[in-house]
Amino acid sequence: MKRELHFTIDAEGNVTLKVVGSAGSRCLTDTEAMERAIGEVSERQLTGDFYRSINVISRNEIKTREC
Repeated sequence: MKRELHFTIDAEGNVTLKVVGSAGSRCLTDTEAMERAIGEVSERQLTGDFYRSINVISRNEIKTREC
């Protein structure tokens, strides 16, 4: 699933930002620059996706050369 940022601006000018398609604390990194540009964060609600782990698969291959 691709990551998306959804913005809502109400009549008083309050901005709500929702992250879709991001697991773990990555959502905080995804919104960091935007939060600085918009202003002070007055409230943060973490969804279930924040607590979902990110699976990382690492594969290392070492090839040897015979002399």
